[in-house]
Amino acid sequence: MPIPERRNEAFCDHRHCDFSFIAIGHLIRMFFRWEVIIHDIHIPLWVSGIAVIIFVELAYMLWRNPIKESKTPFLRFVIAGKTKEISKAPQERASQG
Repeated sequence: MPIPERRNEAFCDHRHCDFSFIAIGHLIRMFFRWEVIIHDIHIPLWVSGIAVIIFVELAYMLWRNPIKESKTPFLRFVIAGKTKEISKAPQERASQG
């Protein structure tokens, strides 16, 4: 059973908050210098620095240009995971222009 479009839009409208919280979590890790160890591998703090940059950019992109209005294939692929729309995008542009 497909998800109703209205429900899906409401879910996508709040993703910028999710990415903002992830970025804040990485900032807190950097501020308090928390160690992260996964299977005896120490994850350095600079990884959180890169994650902050990526998640802040994604949150900003979603806040300024929601998915339903987005014409950026990268944004639709990374955030929404809508690969079908990406494959249709060049065809739609060709028919419009």
